[in-house]
Amino acid sequence: MTRDADPGRATPEPVLCPNGHPNRPGTRICAVCRALIPPAVAAPPSPPAAAPAAGRPVATGGDARLLALLLLLLALTAATIVLAFLFFYPIRHGPDYLATAAVVTLPAGESGVVALATATQLPTATAAPPSPTPPAAATADPDAPPTPVATITPLSTIVGVVLTPTLAATTEGTLVSGPNLIQNGDFSQDWVNGWERIADGLNGAQVVEVRQSSGDPPRPLLVMSKTGAGALRVVQHVVLTGPAADLVFRGQLRLAGAPPAAGNEGRAALLLLYENEAGETLGASVWLDGSATASSLWGSHLPPFGPTTAPRIQAAGWQTVEIALAREFVDRLPAIDPAAVRRVTIVLALAGSDGCPPDACAAELGAAALSLTAGGSAP
Repeated sequence: MTRDADPGRATPEPVLCPNGHPNRPGTRICAVCRALIPPAVAAPPSPPAAAPAAGRPVATGGDARLLALLLLLLALTAATIVLAFLFFYPIRHGPDYLATAAVVTLPAGESGVVALATATQLPTATAAPPSPTPPAAATADPDAPPTPVATITPLSTIVGVVLTPTLAATTEGTLVSGPNLIQNGDFSQDWVNGWERIADGLNGAQVVEVRQSSGDPPRPLLVMSKTGAGALRVVQHVVLTGPAADLVFRGQLRLAGAPPAAGNEGRAALLLLYENEAGETLGASVWLDGSATASSLWGSHLPPFGPTTAPRIQAAGWQTVEIALAREFVDRLPAIDPAAVRRVTIVLALAGSDGCPPDACAAELGAAALSLTAGGSAP
């Protein structure tokens, strides 16, 4: 009689003897080969999982993110404090950090420039010529008492240019009252600051640049040169808020041109154009290089020659120019009404005849320490 196996009960696996014969579980001797069956080796129990140490909290993902955020905020705060210190400390301790303007005095007779110490460093106007042969400066008297210098009262409105008032100085070092109405007149900055380049019919080579003179100390000067036909001009317009007759023009100038040949010429010139409120030219003061006393360029690249033009022939080398406009209007330009002059245009010009080849009709110009100031009439 056979007995059905219980379907809900697991069937034990047979035990194998060393020769591979299957036997019932618990059998000690193989029923087939009578070999001794070794007892089964029990597997060691697995060690229980270690419990977390008592008193030590387990960090979760949210706690780690909060800690990282706090560390980031602390780092940003420290960086902000360091940057603020680095930014403000040099300003408060720098040489230009002053609450009010200061006026520097010079000993009597000493040549030089008065430096105005303000919150923004002001450009200083230099007056000594930058040429290789500058005029000798006056010798300072060490025993002379200091001369007080008045503070500058800038003009209320300058139309067309933004001016930083500076004291102008003559070649003898004498201070001139009033601010310099010519922006960057000493060319201490690049010439494009305050000046405009105008070209007309050029066919040769041109150069416009600021250089340092070979004197001691070196001084900035504008250098222009060109060849060929046409005109090259560097221009600045100064709109006046007061009478033109109160102004004095000063500067250092060197003009060189090519003598006329085959009906062509190259000339260098400095022009002061006196214009009315509408910008129309009423007259002009002209300094022309001394390569020739006559020119075919009048009325084309130069103003028309006539009663409203005051020409001057400039000697070779660096020269000092100085005119009081009041005397200019009376002595040289009586046809001009000074009250109608509302703008003065300074023109540094190089011009060549229309028939000049590109490599001919050379002209050169050098300028430095240009100023247009009120008061201090020229002798």
